[in-house]
Amino acid sequence: MDEYDDDIDYSEDADEEDDSELAIEESPDIVDEADEYDDEFHPSVAWDFKEGDFRLDGNGNMIQCTGEEAYKVWCVKTVLTEREACRAYDTDIGAELDEALDWDDHGVVESELRRTITEAIMVNPRTDTVSGFSFKWDGDNVTVTCIVTPISGDEFTITI
Repeated sequence: MDEYDDDIDYSEDADEEDDSELAIEESPDIVDEADEYDDEFHPSVAWDFKEGDFRLDGNGNMIQCTGEEAYKVWCVKTVLTEREACRAYDTDIGAELDEALDWDDHGVVESELRRTITEAIMVNPRTDTVSGFSFKWDGDNVTVTCIVTPISGDEFTITI
């Protein structure tokens, strides 16, 4: 052998090792992404949209809300979060509102808002449908209202 380590056999015969000496690793089970997420509504901390902060009681403690209310808050906050603007969130989280609003044609803007809001809310396995969109224009500003239907419970309206 030349300048290489003398303990290693580089010859063609070296490939014919006894397989019984090699450790056999099991392949990991493939997990279906749908199995990773449950569809239960879990309680959370209540959110105050006017204050932009958690709701507090008279003693300064955070107030808990029901799972259904937490889901409603999640829907609004998800739509208000610009997709890929925050590295802490997966790229599926958020909507592309800025991109949708860049169009000059109101019809195109409405179509893009409908698409991106629906995509953003449908990421949650607790969502059945997003529908009933309406748009109210005031100059270049638009207010969007839509109906969110969860997989269980009553549908509700959100306005962005």
